[in-house]
Amino acid sequence: MKRFKANILIVVMIGLILIGTAKGVSAQNSVEGSLTVDGTTTALKHIYFDQYREEFTIILTDSSIAPEMIPDGIYGLSEEGKVKALEFTVSRETQKLLKQMRKSIYFHPIWTRNIIIGDNELTISKFDEEMLVGKIETPSENEYGGHHFSYNVSFSVSLKKEPLKLTFTGKTDAPSKAYAAYCKTVAAGDLENFMKYVPQEKTEFMPKDPQELVLGLEFVQSTMMTEVEILTSTITGNKAVLTLAGSRGMAKADGTVSMLLENGEWKVSEEAWNMGEETETK
Repeated sequence: MKRFKANILIVVMIGLILIGTAKGVSAQNSVEGSLTVDGTTTALKHIYFDQYREEFTIILTDSSIAPEMIPDGIYGLSEEGKVKALEFTVSRETQKLLKQMRKSIYFHPIWTRNIIIGDNELTISKFDEEMLVGKIETPSENEYGGHHFSYNVSFSVSLKKEPLKLTFTGKTDAPSKAYAAYCKTVAAGDLENFMKYVPQEKTEFMPKDPQELVLGLEFVQSTMMTEVEILTSTITGNKAVLTLAGSRGMAKADGTVSMLLENGEWKVSEEAWNMGEETETK
């Protein structure tokens, strides 16, 4: 199993490096155009984005999908034949496609990842803090792996972040409630209340700049489970251990959280999630 271990201090520090992601879908979004593969044309009707620093991965799909499935969940959906999509990454700084990043077509049964596909042109008419508006197209038909494809799509996407929605079920004792409240402060980016759930031994080593901590919270937001069942809560003196079952889109995990009672308040010391085969610590 892949062990995803989250120490509160380490999580925030890593967040300062990775800066986290934002995911979005909005009523201001629009898509008009199509993707053609081997003579079959599919209208692209939905748009989603995934943000890493000032780089925005845009995903255009033929069917609606849950925002939490962006970006990685789309791979599985395409393999199952549930979605057809076009993906590319744009830099706000250069207002151009990132050639070193993936630009992919997901068109079951063919789909690729981390491969630059075809000759294309991106025209941007607006790219600011709130909106990205443009058009991406292939000047002529392209060929990849024996398949022929082309696309021509105009789009607009709101870059405003949507609030992360969390659901908690199961145990409702004091440590469980404290953990749920902690997660909700992270999801809301509520730095002031987030600090109330961090033990003193952890806060002493955190950055003093509030903006750096906010960036750390953004990273935690991008990795946390959104649906959590608290299975057990075992209290021993001033410590408690919670066992969890969590999910986020297609991802599922089993988790353990260590809680510490400090000045009469339960605080989150460490959490770990088993998510796969490799071992990853953050």
